[in-house]
Amino acid sequence: TDTGGQIEIIQHEENGLVVSADNVEELSAAICKLLNNPTFAEQLITQAKKDFHEKYTLEISMDKLEKIYREL
Repeated sequence: TDTGGQIEIIQHEENGLVVSADNVEELSAAICKLLNNPTFAEQLITQAKKDFHEKYTLEISMDKLEKIYREL
């Protein structure tokens, strides 16, 4: 959904789908889009994995945290 921290990680139709919170119709449409377009779903998965390995691994997160502490 478009709430919380996930909106900072998920780019709509690039590495996932973002829907409005509490919007059942939008969620249903997003699920149908993935089920009816397996190639598109696979593209999202591939990009999400790439983004994770480039930005969110434990090592990268620890490096970012260490940088913050060093700047204090």
